[in-house]
Amino acid sequence: MIPAQCEVDWGAWATFFTGCAAVTAASVIGVMQSKIQKQQANIADRVASTEEARIRLELFEKRYAFVIVLNKFVSRVRSKKDFWTEEDTAFLDESRRAEYLFPRETKAIIDRLWNIAADYQGTSDMMTSRIPGEREQALEQRPKLRAELNKIVEEFYGVCDREMRPFKH
Repeated sequence: MIPAQCEVDWGAWATFFTGCAAVTAASVIGVMQSKIQKQQANIADRVASTEEARIRLELFEKRYAFVIVLNKFVSRVRSKKDFWTEEDTAFLDESRRAEYLFPRETKAIIDRLWNIAADYQGTSDMMTSRIPGEREQALEQRPKLRAELNKIVEEFYGVCDREMRPFKH
């Protein structure tokens, strides 16, 4: 015999278990949403990393294009005696862009490179001069200017080498 105070109220039990089921379901859904958010964050990080790599590669290609122009210009200065060539024009055009592609200190180096190249070119013209002493002066200055030109090119490579790498190590 069951006393009257101990009667089972099935409606109360149903409400209790329904509440427990709702809390459990909400917890499971919350855990699943947390995992989904972590996955989305990982995907966003990978997309950002890929975009950064793409931008670094694009910047590398633009910088490398300038280095090629610089090398052609320096080779032209060292070997040709022409007063003005396509290499000169290309170097001037690209050097204006280069000041935005490289660290600020490279602009001063590029400007010095241009000035030394012009002086070096001037000694080429003086080599064929008929003015007494001018040829001898050119023969004396030319090796110094060539050494300075080489030094400036090396300085340029030293400054921008750390910036030229397209990917982080």
